[in-house]
Parts: sequence; structure tokens; C-alpha cells
Amino acid sequence: MKVSRLVIRNFQGVQELDARPGDLTLVAGRNGAGKTSILSAITAAVTSTRGERPRLVHDEAGESFVLLELDDGHVVRRTIEDGGRTAGPVVVTDGTGREVSAAQRFLSTVGAGFGFDPLAFVALPPQEQTKRLLEVVPADVPMPELIKLGGGRLPEVDYTQHPLQVLTVLGKVLEEKRRVAGRDARDSEGMAAKLRADVPTGFNPVTAQAFDLSAAYETIQRRDEAARQAERAAAHVGEVSGKVELVRRQLEDLEQQLTLAEAQRDDASQVLQDLLSGTDFHALDERIKTYETDRQHLDALRNAEQREQQAAELREQYTLLSERIEQVRRKPGEILAAAGLPVAGLGVDNDGLVTVNGRPFQQLSTGEQLRAAVDVAVATLGELRVVLVDGFERLDADGQADVLAHLQAAGVQAFVTEVRDGDLTIVSLDDDNDPAIVADDDIPF
Repeated sequence: MKVSRLVIRNFQGVQELDARPGDLTLVAGRNGAGKTSILSAITAAVTSTRGERPRLVHDEAGESFVLLELDDGHVVRRTIEDGGRTAGPVVVTDGTGREVSAAQRFLSTVGAGFGFDPLAFVALPPQEQTKRLLEVVPADVPMPELIKLGGGRLPEVDYTQHPLQVLTVLGKVLEEKRRVAGRDARDSEGMAAKLRADVPTGFNPVTAQAFDLSAAYETIQRRDEAARQAERAAAHVGEVSGKVELVRRQLEDLEQQLTLAEAQRDDASQVLQDLLSGTDFHALDERIKTYETDRQHLDALRNAEQREQQAAELREQYTLLSERIEQVRRKPGEILAAAGLPVAGLGVDNDGLVTVNGRPFQQLSTGEQLRAAVDVAVATLGELRVVLVDGFERLDADGQADVLAHLQAAGVQAFVTEVRDGDLTIVSLDDDNDPAIVADDDIPF
């Protein structure tokens, strides 16, 4: 679908124009002659955009009017009546003259990607090139899929941005998480090794854990208590024996007491003897002395095991993050491939900037940039196969020829503006140089 006729009245710098453009149409003239106004009028008719100028109506005119006849029979009419503060209503009729319902929606459908200026794209800063490219690159990646790629919703990522931008930020966030996981894993492994190095060779954690410190202390307490009882009993025997000599009248009682005391002494002595013969108290004392050291070694081993477990989990996290980063890095290529763009190697790097074959767009030669920009412009068009190129004079002769050949080979209709001396002139650049294009004398101003 192309423009077969263009009519403009009182639009910006153009008072009146009626032209039948070819496939390659050059709009030339001095600065202020109305060249850009013609491209703006075409743009306003199709997209309702107002461009950079504050007014769309020519000075002192009450309204402006743009008509596009398309080669499939559709006719687009847009009238601007409010001095140009808005693009105004649009009416579209089909080949039978019947009005098309939802005219602006119809134009949005057939004019998808319309207005992409290759020269303007090449001149933009890298960030603006990326923004402009993302505006015309379809990338229908559901937010849940993006969240899944990152292993869950990440607070550092704005998921409302274009999917390619989200993937760029997602890759950076995952790389940082992977770096931290790797660092923490190395720290944990180093700490575990240091803890194990502090444990003596041959240390048996099973034996250390099996030692019952409370039972050992209880046995020692029983020994000490038996010794005290035996000592008290012996002292009592001596006391009673002395009293026997001094108190004869109490002899019988004292003898009974003596017998009882002796029995108690004998019992205590037997208990003490049993304890002394059944327990190696020297070994028990030595074992108690080593208990605190063993406990420290046990703590060190437990800490080492925890650090090793933590390191293993971090290593697993590192591997998972690496897999997710690889998926995130592949995704932009999948999106661009699904978009069907014919630009070989077109992509977006880790900084979110446009690349071709992995090279930043700004590092390409001028010819490579122009060809890539024209390919992007052509690839983003809908049914309306029209490309607008403003400022053609910025290219040298070879660059102009290359762009025109590229546009012609793509089978699109191109409107090209160029600053030249003289009044506004519209000429055909088609091979047949068709003179049916409006000449200077046919344009009343």
C-alpha cells in the first residue's frame, strides 16, 4: 500500500500542494520552503502526531487539510480546525467511497512502524537509538516469564519497561547475585578449612561426644563424701574411746556407741574401698581436664560442617544463577528473531544499546549504519509501505546512492527531503523519471 496522490492546504509552511508521488520522490528547496512540512503533513494524516512544531495550520489560515489517496483505493482526509493545537479528526473511505469505521484504528493497523526516518535514527545518541528501536520492535514477553527467568520477582528490576530493557537489567542483577554467591562460597570454604586445621590429627569426635562429664563429677563427689564420712567416723571413734576411760559409768552406752561408730566406720571404709578399687580416679581427673579442649574441637567440627553445607548451597545457587543469566542473554536474540527483523545480527548489548553482529551501532561505518537503519525502517512498516527521509543533503553522493538503492530494492515508497537553492520542487527519482510529478509551475503559493 503506497500513496498515489497527496493534497495539502495551509499545513505549516505549505499553502497548497497537489502531487502524485512515485516510489522515490525528492522534495527539494531552500530552508523554510516547506520540505519538512510535507513530511509532517503525511505523518499527521496517518498517525495524528503533531511533531515538534507548536502549530499545524499555516499562518493566518483558519484550518489546514491533508488528503492521501492510496493505491488500493482508500482515501485519508484529515482537517485541523483549532489552529493546529491538535491533529484534528480523520475520515477514511475505501475504494467504493464508503467510510471506514474506527478510522484512526485502521490507520494504526496499516501504518504500523510508519514514520521511521533512517537518517534521523543514525544521528541519534546511542540511548535514543535504543529507545526508538524498542518502540518499533514487537516483544510480547509476558511479565511472569520475565519473573521466572530471574528466579522470582527482583526488587531491582522494573518489569513495566520494554522486555529487552528488562532483560538487560535482569542480566546485570543476576550477574551481581552470582558474584556475591561465589564470593560467599569461597569465604565459607576458607573458614571451614581453617576450622578443620585447628583440630588435632587423630582427634576422635565420637569418643569426645560420648564422654559424660556430669557422671564423672558425680562419681568424684561420691568419693569425696565417702572420704569425709570415713574421716568423721574415725574422729568419732577416737572421741568415744577417750570417753570410755573417763566415764566408766557410761561405759555400756559408750561401748554401744563405739560399736555403732565402728560399724559406721567400717561401712564408710568399705564404700570408700569399693569406690577406690572400682574407679581409676587419676584417669578420670585427666579425662576431665581434656573435656574442655574436646568440646572446642567438637564446636570447630560442627562449624566446619555448617560452613561446608553453606558453601555447597552457595555453589548450587551460583550454578543456578549462571543458567538463568545464560537464558536471559539468549532471550533478546529470541525476541529479535521472533520479530522478524531482516537486519543481520541486530541485538541489544548488556548496557541496553543497539548492536549489529555484537558491535555497538556507533562503531559501524556510516554505510553500515545507514543500511541497518533502512532495514529497520523497512522491517517495521505495516501495510502502508512508506518511508520518510529528512535531510538527505547530509549524505555524500555515494551515501545517497546507497540509501536510494536500498530503499528501491526493498520495494517501499520513499519521500526524501534535501536542502537546495530555490523554491520548493518535487521530482521523481524513479528510473523512468516520470514527469507526472508536480513541477514548480504547477504548485501555486
